[in-house]
Amino acid sequence: LVRVQALTARSPRCLILGGGIAAAEAALRLARLVSRDRLETVVLTPRAELVVLAETVREPFALPAAQRIPWREIAERTGARIVGGGATRVDCEQRVVHTTGDESIAWDGLIVAVGAHASPAWPHATTLDPLHADRSLRGVVQDLEGGYCRRVAVLLPEGPIWPLPAYEIALLLAGRAREAAPRSCSIHLFTPERRPLEIFGDPASTRVAELAARYRVELHTATVPTVGPGGLVRTADGEEFRFDRVVALPRLVGPALPGLPSVEGGWIPVDSSCRIVDTEGHCFCVGDATPFPVKHGGLACQQADVAADCLATRLGLADAGCRSFRASLQAVLITPDKPLYLEARLVGERAFQARVADTSPWGSGVKVAGEELARLLAATG
Repeated sequence: LVRVQALTARSPRCLILGGGIAAAEAALRLARLVSRDRLETVVLTPRAELVVLAETVREPFALPAAQRIPWREIAERTGARIVGGGATRVDCEQRVVHTTGDESIAWDGLIVAVGAHASPAWPHATTLDPLHADRSLRGVVQDLEGGYCRRVAVLLPEGPIWPLPAYEIALLLAGRAREAAPRSCSIHLFTPERRPLEIFGDPASTRVAELAARYRVELHTATVPTVGPGGLVRTADGEEFRFDRVVALPRLVGPALPGLPSVEGGWIPVDSSCRIVDTEGHCFCVGDATPFPVKHGGLACQQADVAADCLATRLGLADAGCRSFRASLQAVLITPDKPLYLEARLVGERAFQARVADTSPWGSGVKVAGEELARLLAATG
């Protein structure tokens, strides 16, 4: 039998689907906009804790661990109720979400923040699992430090993705290689980008190219190679390389959540205010599940703020308004020396007002500069 969690008579309910950055930002934003006695917030999450995935790339290199915040702590701060599990189907007409726990949760407003699905892009490569980065890459780091491997390739797949981890992995590996065997190790990075980190504009591309040259990371831009057994990497023009280890970022695809519209790739289409197109009721989608081509925690937070503002306004609980999402990138690139702080405003996939700084321009060193979440990370870090 399916158990139905009905709506309370005293206040509307906002249901948030997901356990990542965007879900946390939405819950924090709603808590700031609306008092607990006027809105019931429920978070349906398969995770017991929020993991700052942008920070996990440090862990295989024995650098500070990624921040992990129990969802129960976020619930205490926001007044949200946490329900364990995931969504199996959304019924926008009846305003009900069916869950993996054989429950059916009713809602007045819905924010979908379930993220993208990751899968290996190359079967013969070691694929980074951001949730378990240490488990994914620790062996590669140890083999490099111990002299058991000398040549490592880092690959970035085509499609919507966040490219920074590939550059961080390559640079950090090169830093360890310099310490272990500076003359005999070789690190290569293959990327479909025309220039390194081109999403951040010319200043970042120039600075990252200089960093790569300093740490002897060989960049192969505008290429998506094939990978064969035994570390064979072949480019489209026929050039072949042999590596001891090949590391790759996963390919991302949309969640294609049953009951919600989807476009090619499984992404959930939204309008400028992150409202899900062709749906009834107050349905929003934010973060990596949307078709926006750049996948980044900071952008997910910006979308979550837009959706929460619009939802609270539509429910008559706040006067925040329904504004349009305007992408503004703020990111931290981890290097063997000191972090670089990258900024750019995006129109489509083109960068404007781009700059690179050696100190944080936004007043916090956290990897995800969400308006609400940054304060939580700074307080708990």
